[in-house]
Amino acid sequence: MKQSNKPTKKFLILMSILFGIQIIVFSYTVMFTPYTFLRGLNLLVVIVLSFVTGTFVRELFIAIKENR
Repeated sequence: MKQSNKPTKKFLILMSILFGIQIIVFSYTVMFTPYTFLRGLNLLVVIVLSFVTGTFVRELFIAIKENR
């Protein structure tokens, strides 16, 4: 049997939720950190995680569309 390397909908939803929680935590850190270096570093992490979350959501919509 040939197994596909495509991610499942369950995996995409789970990863989107996990990245969303990380975005919230890092956003909170960006707002309340007194150190400029950490604020900038966490802001960069929030931006990258937002791109990753957007990619997972896009793949989820593609997977849903293929199943129809």
